[in-house]
Amino acid sequence: MLLQIDKLEAILLAEKFLEQYHSHIVKKDAVWKDGVWIVTQSVGLADKKTVRVQIDSKSGRILGYSFVQENR
Repeated sequence: MLLQIDKLEAILLAEKFLEQYHSHIVKKDAVWKDGVWIVTQSVGLADKKTVRVQIDSKSGRILGYSFVQENR
């Protein structure tokens, strides 16, 4: 399958999307699965949270996002 959005582009798209809501973003990783890039990033300064952003690998459209439950 030919990807139109590569890993770096997916990470940058997720970062731009998250910048609308969060001031501090730390890039973690991106994995491709079934035509969707799943980008994992940390957001926040004091109250750090991990977010996964799902991006369509053909169009670059944001499909959704979710906060990851972390064990503390």
